Amino acid sequence: MAVIRTWEYPIFTYWKKHKCYKCGDTLDVVKFSQVVNAKSSEAKNFDFSCSSGGRYFGDVKFIWEEFVCPRCNTRISIKEMKKRERNKC
Repeated sequence: MAVIRTWEYPIFTYWKKHKCYKCGDTLDVVKFSQVVNAKSSEAKNFDFSCSSGGRYFGDVKFIWEEFVCPRCNTRISIKEMKKRERNKC
């Protein structure tokens, strides 16, 4: 099984504290993973391309991080949080 590990905006994610937009508590960075088959309906939400220019097929394990609030359990993607914080300024 192939494994794809993504790192979105690592400096933004780890070098700065982020606050929950619902309750104001400091967010934690949590690792998530999911096995997705390239022919499944949910495959459209994942990038199966590989660095050599080809594509992965069959079952692929995707690993990524998101922000999660320890108080209210709000879960937000790093990309969405970056967008929210940029629009606040």
